Amino acid sequence: MLFDGIHSLMKRDLTAHYQMYDEISIDYYSAYQVNAIIGLIIQWYRQDFEDSVSTLNKQLAAILRIGD
Repeated sequence: MLFDGIHSLMKRDLTAHYQMYDEISIDYYSAYQVNAIIGLIIQWYRQDFEDSVSTLNKQLAAILRIGD
């Protein structure tokens, strides 16, 4: 359910705001991004939620900007 919820949001955002290359499927690209986000959440869990939600959000935003 977590994957599906994030995937839906990611696809909506990508469709509305980004120009995708013809050879890259929005479904695959958004699935790739969602799994990366879930990986961050798993790492946060493994660190016993030491960082705040705000810190995690800042980390995610910084990581996503790397690809821009």
